Amino acid sequence: MGDLVGSKRASHRPLLALRQTSIGVIAAAMLCVPASANAAEPRALTVGALTLTACDSVEVEGSQAWCGTLPRPWDPALPESGTLNVGFVLTLPTGAARAAAAAPRSSATSAIVALEGGPGWGGISSGTDFAEPFGDELQTRGMLVMDQRGTGLSAPVDCDEEIDTGETWRESIGLCAAKLGDRFDLFGTALAADDLAAVINALQLGPSNIYGVSYGTFFGQVFAGRHPELTRTLLLDSAYPVFGEEGWVETIGPSLTDALNRSCRRAPSCAKFRGSSSSRLSRVLKMLRTSPVRVTAPAPDGSMSKVSITPSDLAQTIIDAGYGGTTYSGVDAALRAALAGDWLPLGRLINESQGSGSRPLGDGSTEANDGLMYAVICQDYPQIVDMSSQPAARNDQQRAAIAAGRVAKARLYAPFTVDEFMATDWWDQDSCMDWPVSARYPSKPPTPPSGGYGNQPTLVLSGDLDLVTTVREGAMVAAQFPNSRQIVVASGTHGLTGNECVDGLVQEFIAEPQPVVDGAGGECAANEPPVRLVSGYPRTSQGVTTDVAAARTVTDLLDRWRNGPDSRTIKGHGLRGGTWKAVGYDTVQFTLNQVKLYEDLPVSGTVRWDDEGNVTASLKARGRTIALKWSDWTHPTLSTQERVG
Repeated sequence: MGDLVGSKRASHRPLLALRQTSIGVIAAAMLCVPASANAAEPRALTVGALTLTACDSVEVEGSQAWCGTLPRPWDPALPESGTLNVGFVLTLPTGAARAAAAAPRSSATSAIVALEGGPGWGGISSGTDFAEPFGDELQTRGMLVMDQRGTGLSAPVDCDEEIDTGETWRESIGLCAAKLGDRFDLFGTALAADDLAAVINALQLGPSNIYGVSYGTFFGQVFAGRHPELTRTLLLDSAYPVFGEEGWVETIGPSLTDALNRSCRRAPSCAKFRGSSSSRLSRVLKMLRTSPVRVTAPAPDGSMSKVSITPSDLAQTIIDAGYGGTTYSGVDAALRAALAGDWLPLGRLINESQGSGSRPLGDGSTEANDGLMYAVICQDYPQIVDMSSQPAARNDQQRAAIAAGRVAKARLYAPFTVDEFMATDWWDQDSCMDWPVSARYPSKPPTPPSGGYGNQPTLVLSGDLDLVTTVREGAMVAAQFPNSRQIVVASGTHGLTGNECVDGLVQEFIAEPQPVVDGAGGECAANEPPVRLVSGYPRTSQGVTTDVAAARTVTDLLDRWRNGPDSRTIKGHGLRGGTWKAVGYDTVQFTLNQVKLYEDLPVSGTVRWDDEGNVTASLKARGRTIALKWSDWTHPTLSTQERVG
């Protein structure tokens, strides 16, 4: 997932990349600005006990966004601790439906509460995108998004200088805790869940439909455990449990091999090869342990850079594939190329994983709050040391735990070793080592005060290629809720809304939750189309028509663009030579200059891609002019009626 000190961050794991899902975020500058609606529209609205102001922070068709704040005690147990203002946005249907939506809730109009991932993202900036999967349900319902304490408009943590100053990440987090002073332990999920309950009660929304994605599922579980009376339904997209796991991230190993083998079995171009994808990975790892490899490969920043291919680099790259993007598409083909002595495709995948990550197809993204992320993680997530002991005692505890783990958990991450996994960013058991001891809010998972969860209808959505929050973790969550159902989405990665099947299921569940929990609907989840895998990375185009080889060169370039930085103009290198440039966002114009996916086939020309997935190419290769059109959302269909693998 990239390392916290220079790349993406973790949506559920410490030091992991914050989620990059189909749910994007809008620019921070758009937060709670005055609305530009018709002057006849009211500028203020009283909902429950609060007066809200019309704003454009969240855009929902047929609804108006209303911004508000609610003063909350920093420490509810100590009134003298001071207050913070918790920022939120409530969207309500306009016109005649507004009065019904603003009135005390019935099951037909109960509000939807959407919780962001992270920890470290504010919820308001994602509100517009959150609204999409709820569809027509928002014609009669309000939607509430809140900036969790420590983010966005809610007293954001500012540890940027401390994070930049620390020589190690552990030191940076220790410096951040010191800056927070006696409030270091006041950013945990339990207190944030109580803030949300206070907002819901002040607005008089009543029992609501709680939706969370990634860390939002953690937040949602904590909320449901502490406030069952305000939880009509619980919808958890890409879930992991609040309690029941160790600090060893134990589900990743078996989930990784399952995901590689699933994606390969589903693609005829991969399934035809003898053996499994995980067996090829094991063979590559054996080679790397004997003789480490270093290659010069294209990087997302447009350079050609040297990259070391180590077992840990490879583990990092494959786990990061759980965020989506294009890694799954090329990883088995790159493993096969490496076994044949060509390490360049694998080196490029690793370069891309260590770079800026998958390109968001929209307005870009705001920055996550790393300080708040660790103020939550160090309070709420399981550690392999005793967080109630003083930091000076934790070093010996950690050494002992790791020594024991190397023996007891030797196969936990197979085919990777414990030490190979510990060298990835997914192992983050150092960052909280200097976090202070809290007597009032001890560092531990925030379990339900009653000891268990209530009977509210609960739907858990898991992607079977998600290595960030695995199917196994989703099953653990479902097992802890007595009235629940887990639906596994075939070929799904992290963050599952955004397609017709899942969004339809979401709306069915909110409208009539119990039938869905009892087994109605969801059949389409097992039939989602497989990830399109690259057929291979041969050095030459021998045996492939020029049209097909040129089209494969273009599809390879589109994958590189998706892995590039968030910039209107991107420059890059072909796998085996040449250069390209891409300009634009919603519609992108590519210029190719002797781009080589194959050593013997330089391709030049132009390509146009739009956000409907339509690709139009005018290319020159081997002295010919080639005109191609296809839909990027399906296998490209060429004028020759040949398929591009």
